[in-house]
Amino acid sequence: MASKIVVVGALRGRFAEIFPKLAALHAKNSFSFALLLGDVFASPDSTADSLIVDQLLRGEVAVPLPTYFTLGTDELPPAIAERIATHGGEVCENLFFLGKKGSIKTAEGIRIVTVGGSWDPNIIAAPAVGKEETQSLPFYSSAEVNALKGQNYADILVTTDWPAGVERHSAIAPQTGQGSKPIAELACALRPRYHFVPGGDTYYEREPYRNELRKGESGESKTTRFYALGDWGNDAKAKAMFAFSINVSEPPAAAPNRTLCPYVEDSQRGTKRPAEEGTFFWGDHTSRPERHHHKRRHHKEQRPPPGPESCFFCLSYPQLEKHLIVSIGSESYLTTAKGPLTSKDTNTEGLQFSGHILIIPFAHTPTIPLIEDPDSKRDTIAEMNRYKEALEKLFESCGAGSVTFEVRRQSGVHAHWQVVPLKPELLEDVDAAFDSAAKQAMNREFEDEADTEEGEVGDAFTYWASGKKKGRSLKLHGNEYFDLQFGRRVLAGIIGVGGRRANWRDCVMTTAEESTDASAFKAAFKSFDFSLEE
Repeated sequence: MASKIVVVGALRGRFAEIFPKLAALHAKNSFSFALLLGDVFASPDSTADSLIVDQLLRGEVAVPLPTYFTLGTDELPPAIAERIATHGGEVCENLFFLGKKGSIKTAEGIRIVTVGGSWDPNIIAAPAVGKEETQSLPFYSSAEVNALKGQNYADILVTTDWPAGVERHSAIAPQTGQGSKPIAELACALRPRYHFVPGGDTYYEREPYRNELRKGESGESKTTRFYALGDWGNDAKAKAMFAFSINVSEPPAAAPNRTLCPYVEDSQRGTKRPAEEGTFFWGDHTSRPERHHHKRRHHKEQRPPPGPESCFFCLSYPQLEKHLIVSIGSESYLTTAKGPLTSKDTNTEGLQFSGHILIIPFAHTPTIPLIEDPDSKRDTIAEMNRYKEALEKLFESCGAGSVTFEVRRQSGVHAHWQVVPLKPELLEDVDAAFDSAAKQAMNREFEDEADTEEGEVGDAFTYWASGKKKGRSLKLHGNEYFDLQFGRRVLAGIIGVGGRRANWRDCVMTTAEESTDASAFKAAFKSFDFSLEE
């Protein structure tokens, strides 16, 4: 059975604000327990903090549900440290100290491992003082952390320090400074389902990462989700509360956008990354024409499609060209195209950049309808359409229209839509040009897109012209060959640059030119970019 948990960033003494909030949320959600990160109490010399500490110890503060905390970067108030030492970690009803470091298993069977305080590399071993004193000192040694590796696993890991290298392989990581190497090694050893740290003025939800399989293990590797929560009431208004469900009786789901483990160097993995030929956006990974060998047949197993760590469209791809990314939403993101079809010379006067954009879902899936989780599929379709509509509004403001198209093949690698701006007078030629090309190439006709919220399931080439309510689809059958450049070639003919820009390789810009083009797009798109508002 799943347990609901709520996690809160560093309180720094703001109990009067958080506990009524938790009480209201708990009444609606029935949380199993709450976790408080970082410094729960204000600075030790704070007068206000001494008042709230007295109220806590007298039982005058109502804590609405079992709530656990560890050390932050400050020592615990002496009265709190004394209460913890004499009452087995209980501060008051429902408020419990997990210890500076250690492991507990809750009534729900959830194992929580904690390391409070900051890493001091100058300490060889644990401080030579009494256990009670050590528990309230806000620093730890490498030896103390290494001892926790014997726990073997954790459902939830709570640390005050960020792990060193957590930003590796992430496309959205903030600047974190050095971080703690012992915490990174502990996370690597325990492979927790969730890892939480206090974030100060930062909220950071890292892409999930795939842990390494241990010797003798096989099957699906474990996934870890890392979150840094902002301090409660932080000036930057960074998210300070996070709720989630966990079912320890079931294996964690493998996230489609997960990356390699950030704490393991490539040289330590034991296997080389598969070599992939192609480019970030235009590699042809879908089915190819069947070849018949009359003299000898070689029966080879078909190579499986690349995973997220070697997929050109995944944010977890180590060689991702981040300078092309122009917007990141909740379920998808935008990039400028590699080797764009259009340029400021082919566009309207108001578009002084290429404007050829890709809308790419986070989910590593060959087609959007194949996303397994129904909520994720619905949200992905909704956000990609929202991006398409925002782009159409941008182009309209610049005196242009646009065509959006996709090649949908279940044998493909990663779904995406391409959006290409067109001068308004050229939109009238779009349907006729696609009809003629389909007839000539496949002796087949386009059909109006079906009305469905889930999206078409079968293989097809689909395009949507701005200003029209419905798209049009060209059905694709089985493993028949289909030119992945079909949409680009048709549009190149409409624009009148077929001989010069039909092939993306003829249009590749330098990195500096790509960066300039992306910056120009972002500046124009800023007022239409809903991701900046959320």
